[in-house]
Amino acid sequence: MTTADEVELLEGRRAIQAPLLRSVFSLLAVFGGALAVREVVRGGPRLPALVAFGLGIGAHGLSVWRPSFRRPLGLVCSVAMVALVTRAALDLGGAAGSALSMAFIPGFMTCLVFGPVWGWGLTGLMLAAFAGLYATTPLPTKNDFLRFTDEVAMTVFTTGLAHALWHSLAAYEQAVAERRELLEKLGQRREAMTTAIYERLDPLVSGLASLLDAYAPKTDAEGPLQRKLDEVIEALRNAKSLAKREALEVAVPDAPDGAIRRAAMRLWLRLAVVLMTFFLWRNLFAGTSYIPSLFTLVFCFAFDVWLGRPQSSRYLEATALAIGCAATGPMIAHLVAYGPNPDAPPLVVTPATVVFTALLGQRAAPWLVLILNLTLLVWVSSGSSLTLAQFRLLGDIALSFVAVMLAVRCVLWCRERFIRILLRQGEALAEALQQHRRLSGTLFHDVSNHLQALVFEVDTGDIAVDSRTARSIGARIQRLFARSKEFLLSSPPSSRAAARELRASDALASLSEVFAPRLQAKELELKSGAGMDLSVHAEPDLLIESVLGNLMSNAIKFSPRGAVIEFEAKRAGSDVALIVSDRGPGIPGEVLRRLGSDGAVPSKAGTSGEQGQGYGLQLAQEHARRMGGHLELRERAGGGTEAEVWLPGGRA
Repeated sequence: MTTADEVELLEGRRAIQAPLLRSVFSLLAVFGGALAVREVVRGGPRLPALVAFGLGIGAHGLSVWRPSFRRPLGLVCSVAMVALVTRAALDLGGAAGSALSMAFIPGFMTCLVFGPVWGWGLTGLMLAAFAGLYATTPLPTKNDFLRFTDEVAMTVFTTGLAHALWHSLAAYEQAVAERRELLEKLGQRREAMTTAIYERLDPLVSGLASLLDAYAPKTDAEGPLQRKLDEVIEALRNAKSLAKREALEVAVPDAPDGAIRRAAMRLWLRLAVVLMTFFLWRNLFAGTSYIPSLFTLVFCFAFDVWLGRPQSSRYLEATALAIGCAATGPMIAHLVAYGPNPDAPPLVVTPATVVFTALLGQRAAPWLVLILNLTLLVWVSSGSSLTLAQFRLLGDIALSFVAVMLAVRCVLWCRERFIRILLRQGEALAEALQQHRRLSGTLFHDVSNHLQALVFEVDTGDIAVDSRTARSIGARIQRLFARSKEFLLSSPPSSRAAARELRASDALASLSEVFAPRLQAKELELKSGAGMDLSVHAEPDLLIESVLGNLMSNAIKFSPRGAVIEFEAKRAGSDVALIVSDRGPGIPGEVLRRLGSDGAVPSKAGTSGEQGQGYGLQLAQEHARRMGGHLELRERAGGGTEAEVWLPGGRA
């Protein structure tokens, strides 16, 4: 996570500033040019429009020439926009002027670019201009008064929405930084764990192998061999404790994207309740339609409850679209009540609906709601000829949609980049946990099985009768130990060794060699079934020690004393299954549900009190997939578990 692009995106605010500042300059130029052309055609005041056009063009050119001037130029242009909107309103009717429909833009854009302090500062400046216009110029009709209050509410509400978007991007930034820190910490801990485990274990395992190679009966070699075995077992026990502490200390954070968006939307649904309550009482006192505002209150409560439920995280885009449509519906009802024409007061609030949807939506929802609201503009402008005031108001609202569209595009772009980084980080964290699981399963499960067999050989004196078995087990311990180092040191694990054909009968013989002591201790019988002449294409060590070894260990653990464990093989097309069956209590449903997820699966004590870590089945499934196969677990007829390892079949 050290590329220049990702380092830049660790600060969401910086990542969004450049395109938004360019948008501010472009907006000034576009607004100024469009307004100047309109006023030339209509014969209205054109000085504010020409000043805006010149300022936008000049700021854009200067920022390209000197990028370091971009931020101060952005602030200058934002303040200038307040002055220009106020001046244009004065020239076009004062408090009733159409230019006030764009009054939300300076605070909204400044909040997204420079943060809440500057954004609310510009909003306060704009509200002061509203107060001055209200005190010094008339509002001739009730509709003018209602539109004026809607424009004031729109200015405050959209800055609040920008504030929420700003903080949501900051939350993404924090999540990326936290995950990056966690990944670095995991790397440091892995290095520390490597030193702690292998500086002690490596020479002990090598010494054990040397003693086994040099072993000869009647040479009093059992004493040194027993002591070396005790040292290896003790070192392994200490390493196991360290690995468990490492696992407990590392907690992977949940995917934050959905949580961030849900939290932002729920906050603003509650604030929208306050806004709608204001509109409800205002309309009641003004004697205008209030039922649509009441409906909006209800849907705000309903969506807040829905987003509080965990299952809503699976339907964020659909929920965003539903919220945008539900917010647009009352607008349509208001327009019908006021008469579908451009000077209907609710029309000035429609751009906020798009921003509101963008709090939760990430893909199609904001754009679909934008199209829906632009359709309203087309609807109210059709069917009759427009007065000059209506034409100006409609044009100003259309231009405000351009500002919203540019801002939403920048926000969605930035958020999409954060989401991609978080996904990559999540994959890296999952891989780190899988490495820990491979280490735990190989070093503390598979190696332990072999050490138990070797201890049995020494304790019973069988090593003196058949030292070849002990040497074979010792060699297998060395190979497993080397593989555990691969899992710990490699990120990702190095490529697997070349696979070869392995007969089912040879796999059974290897399992019998290691698990004979445990089978004997519980008076269990390992019985071969059909298909012993079949073969699979696999890595022998990986298949026998980690996949079949874990399945056999579980079968022994959960089998009642004196039971039979069956091993057989069968072919289906080009694949062959190696099957381990027992007569234990069966596999719990929770284990089946958790299999394949990160972390250990639930583990319970065996029939003789044997304890487990919950990594064995996870490791078996993971390694089966690495070899091009898969693991299937099912309840066995008559009780017990049947575990099938499906792999590419060999020629036999």
